[in-house]
Amino acid sequence: MRPSLLFSVLILLAISVFDRPGFTASVRSANAEAELVSEVRSLRPGQNFWIGLRLKMDRGWHTYWKNPGDSGLPTEIQWELPPGFSSGEIEWPYPGFLRYPPLAAYGYSGEIVLLTQMQVADSVPASGTQVIRAKAKWLSCKLICIPGEADLEMKLPVRGEMPEIDPLWIKRFAQARERLPLEVSDWEVRGYGSDDKIMLEIVPPSWVDYKLSSVSFYPESSEWIQHASDQHLESWSGGYRLWLERSSLESKLPELIRGVLVSPEGWRGRNSERALEFQSALKPLTAAPAGGVKTSKTGLLLALVFAFLGGMILNLMPCVLPVLSLKILGFVQHSGEKSMRMWAQGLFYTLGVVASFWLLAGLLLVIRAGGEQIGWGFQLQSPVILGALSLLFFVLALNIFDVYEIGTSLTGAGKHAGALKGGVGSFASGILATVVATPCTAPFMGAALGFALTRPPAVAIAVFTTLGLGMAFPYLFLSLFPGLVARLPKPGPWMIRLKNLLGMLLMATVAWLVWVLHIQSGTTAVLVLTVCLVAAGLVCRQWGSRQGMVRGRQWVVGVLLYALLLPGIVLLVRSEVLTQKQSTVNWETFSPERLESLRREGHPVFIDFTAAWCLSCQVNKRVVLDSSKVADRLRELGVVTLRADWTSRDETITRSLAGYGRNSIPLYVLYGHGPDREPVLLPEILTSKIILDALEENVVRSSRRS
Repeated sequence: MRPSLLFSVLILLAISVFDRPGFTASVRSANAEAELVSEVRSLRPGQNFWIGLRLKMDRGWHTYWKNPGDSGLPTEIQWELPPGFSSGEIEWPYPGFLRYPPLAAYGYSGEIVLLTQMQVADSVPASGTQVIRAKAKWLSCKLICIPGEADLEMKLPVRGEMPEIDPLWIKRFAQARERLPLEVSDWEVRGYGSDDKIMLEIVPPSWVDYKLSSVSFYPESSEWIQHASDQHLESWSGGYRLWLERSSLESKLPELIRGVLVSPEGWRGRNSERALEFQSALKPLTAAPAGGVKTSKTGLLLALVFAFLGGMILNLMPCVLPVLSLKILGFVQHSGEKSMRMWAQGLFYTLGVVASFWLLAGLLLVIRAGGEQIGWGFQLQSPVILGALSLLFFVLALNIFDVYEIGTSLTGAGKHAGALKGGVGSFASGILATVVATPCTAPFMGAALGFALTRPPAVAIAVFTTLGLGMAFPYLFLSLFPGLVARLPKPGPWMIRLKNLLGMLLMATVAWLVWVLHIQSGTTAVLVLTVCLVAAGLVCRQWGSRQGMVRGRQWVVGVLLYALLLPGIVLLVRSEVLTQKQSTVNWETFSPERLESLRREGHPVFIDFTAAWCLSCQVNKRVVLDSSKVADRLRELGVVTLRADWTSRDETITRSLAGYGRNSIPLYVLYGHGPDREPVLLPEILTSKIILDALEENVVRSSRRS
């Protein structure tokens, strides 16, 4: 490449980077690098968003938590916001111990992102650019301490559409949220004090089968304990006791003690969230009771029953329709074979489904062990997996249209295929069915998954195994009773028409996956995937030509569908027909703070936990939630509607789901009038009658009773 051309490319690249929305220059001060980072690339009036102060300390240097301990100062942020903007408090990740005997402090080394939620009023114009300024002050310490400060600025465009997540910072925001303490937990913490000691009783829920090896307490106030003293953890009949040395700065025993408990084993299942925020009245140490352990309300047997029923119903969900249709075609082709071969096909399919559920369970448990916040359907929150599935379904559709031949279909349904090929095909069909089933949560599944993912690994594996057996049961049942299969229509010309219809279903699935990818990663990712689809189509066409399979009407149909699909997807994404559809319901973005505020004021609230990749969610939204009957009734009753969008990974939403005992979507939660109303969880599959009846019982009648 000529030097002049290379220089031009570098200049264009630099312009594209530094002119991107939300870009801010970093500032170095006091052995640290500071900058403002935004989770979104654009703003929307009435839509809250998260912004963070990123501090990257030089090696060996540290900064401080909100309670710095024996020395230090917490980081401060002074915001200069445009009209219509307001900011929340800093969300503090749990810190680490910084020991400098005889003193100790609490703070951060390396890189940390301090999150703040910004509120944008509806009155902000839906055009132009807004400038957010902040003056950050911090204290950097090593052997010496140096005050640092930076004047930071960020420009963000305002648009009328949903804000787009900035892929550049999505990982950093996820990592910051992972370190935020849990605010709600099944664990109970009680405080007791004496003249020289403070003792925290930590009582686990009954489902916990693991032991805490260590617990560290980070107090909210500097006057409660001696920060440099060792903290001693001991077991007792009701759980654990953490012993702390009283501080001499405060002679009177405080009424309340607040802070954060940190344990490497986690507080919501083994190796889950490490930090737990609590507040407890501080009673005299002599009043400490023997205590006991709370009992569980949900039994393993009930969870297994729910898992089996949910797995069976999963076959009827729209996510599984393309693969389910291929299995139906395989049944017809197998109708004339021996019962032993039919039984073998059913067994291999069942093994494929169960093995896939084992793999999913293992991935969930392993990733949770690393502190990640994920749930059911987590793989479709990955743009890489979305692209891989799009390519897979596109290639399968071309095979159905006879563009090329792979020997036997994925379901192993070839009439003259050998036993090995048929078994492998059925096993692969079970895997594929499980992969495409994960965007859906069938009735009964939500409670079972929520139970499984907060229990020990053995219990979780048992629930996932039962879920897989339930999903495979209808296919296995038909394979055990070939007489039922024999009643299906015999193979004939109608199968060609059915096969083309199934190809259309797969193409529709590709379009849906591309739409989800656009919501997650933007138009650029869609264009990259389009290029990959074009390349895959050319490879399949070349392969088919060598096989002599591309001929006649099948090739014409395949080429026309192929040629129409890709431009159609691009035009659909560019016009944003789906993403810009205006709902008849005024949905606000969900946040725990907004929910708490609404409940405190006594407003009825309806929460929709949803995602673009969840087909059940989309069907419920289009058919029920956006219907005029439901929308009008929600407005009449003054119900505030919140939408928690889980399309991309969001640890706040994951923690909120866990608070309702769930780890999957869809989930619909209704609160009636008054701050003390218990949440009502609605079924995964909605009808207008279910919504209206729930509103009548929990909003209208509760208002009359109060």
